[in-house]
Amino acid sequence: MGGIIVDSVRIASACEGTTEATVDAVIGQLGQATDCLWIVFCAARFDTELVARQLRAAADGKTQIIGCTTSGEIGPGGFQQDSLVVVALPGGDFVASTTVLRDIDQLETPRWRDRLETAMVYLDTQPLDGPEYGRFAFTLIDGLSMREDAVGHALRAVVGDVPLFGGSAGDDLSFTGTRVIHDGQAHDNAAVVAVVRSRRPFHVFRTQHFERTEVRMVVTGARPAERIVTEINGLPAAEEYLRLTGLDVPANHLDPMAFAAYPVLVRIGKGDHVRSIQKVNADGSLTFYCAIEEGIVLRLARGVDPLENLARSFASLPAEVADAEAIITCDCILRRLEFAQNGTLDSVSHFMRQHRVAGFSDYGELFDGIHLNQTFTGVAIGKSALGDDV
Repeated sequence: MGGIIVDSVRIASACEGTTEATVDAVIGQLGQATDCLWIVFCAARFDTELVARQLRAAADGKTQIIGCTTSGEIGPGGFQQDSLVVVALPGGDFVASTTVLRDIDQLETPRWRDRLETAMVYLDTQPLDGPEYGRFAFTLIDGLSMREDAVGHALRAVVGDVPLFGGSAGDDLSFTGTRVIHDGQAHDNAAVVAVVRSRRPFHVFRTQHFERTEVRMVVTGARPAERIVTEINGLPAAEEYLRLTGLDVPANHLDPMAFAAYPVLVRIGKGDHVRSIQKVNADGSLTFYCAIEEGIVLRLARGVDPLENLARSFASLPAEVADAEAIITCDCILRRLEFAQNGTLDSVSHFMRQHRVAGFSDYGELFDGIHLNQTFTGVAIGKSALGDDV
C-alpha cells in the first residue's frame, strides 16, 4: 500500500506482514524531510512499542511524534484495516509542542494543567518563518480509560479559544487494550496532546449524519462512573431502548450494528451531540461510550445520508481550505460499522480518498472539549502558507 505525497504534508501508509517491515515501508515513504510532527495511526495487530521505537529512531531529532492504536485506519486507500498510517507536518510551515498526560484514571487536573501550560509556553518559543495563521490543539486518549470528559475539560481550560479536537484510541472492538504513542514510547491509561502553530490556513470542524426525533428517553437509573444506564423512563434500559427503536430482536442480541443505526442525542448548549451505546449487559443495562448521568434527557436520533452529509460539510469549508492539502480526522468506529451495514462504505471510502483524508476509526471524538460519539471531527489544512506565492 503506497503513500501519497501531496506537496509537503505527506501521508504514508503500509500494511506488511510484520511490524518491523510495515514501519520500514512507512519510513521509506516519508523520506528525509525535516518535519515538526508525525501523527501515527497504528492498527491494533502491531507491536505498538516497536512502532514507537522504530519511528523515533528514524525521525529527525526535531520531529515530535504522537499517535494511537485504532479500530481501523483512514489513508491513501480510504477506509483501511490492519495498516499503519503516518501524517507528516513539514517543519517549514508548522511548529508543534507535544506532551503526554499519564495516569488519567486519577483526577490529577492540576498536574495535567502544569504539563499543558509547559507545552504551550514551549510552543511560543519556537520560531516560525513567516506570518502565522493561527494554532490548533489535537489530542489522542486511551479509549478504555473513560476519562475523555476530564481530559477534554482540562485541555479546554488551558488552551482557551484555540480550536481543539481529537479521538479515543481503539483496538478493533475487542475492548481489551488501547494505547497512545508519545515519541519513542507507548502508553496506556494516558493521553497525548499536540499544540500546533501554523503558517497554513486550517479549519477545525465536525459533522454528524443524525438529526433529532421527538422520541424522548429520560435516564432514570445510572452508574455514571461506569457509563452504565440501568433504567430509561423508569423501565429496564435495554427493554425500553428496544421498545422505542422498534427493533425486533431479543435484548441480548443487540450488537454494535444495532447501536450504530439507532444512537441517541443529548442537547448541549445550542447543539445536539451523539451519545452512542457500546453494549448491552447481562442484567439488561446499557454501557455507553460517553459520560451519562441520571436525569439527562436523550432523544432518539434519525440518520440522514452520510455521503451527502460529508459532501455538504466539505463544501462549506472556508475558501482558503476548500481544496485542502490534507484533512486529519478522528472518525467514530460506529460510523464505519453503519456504512458497512447500509452499503455506503465503498462510496464514503472513495470520498475520503478523493479529499486526502487521513486518520482513524475511534472509540469516541473530542471537539471543543466535549466528548462525542458517531461524529467526524477533523482539521482541514490548506495548500499554501501565508505570504507564499500560490
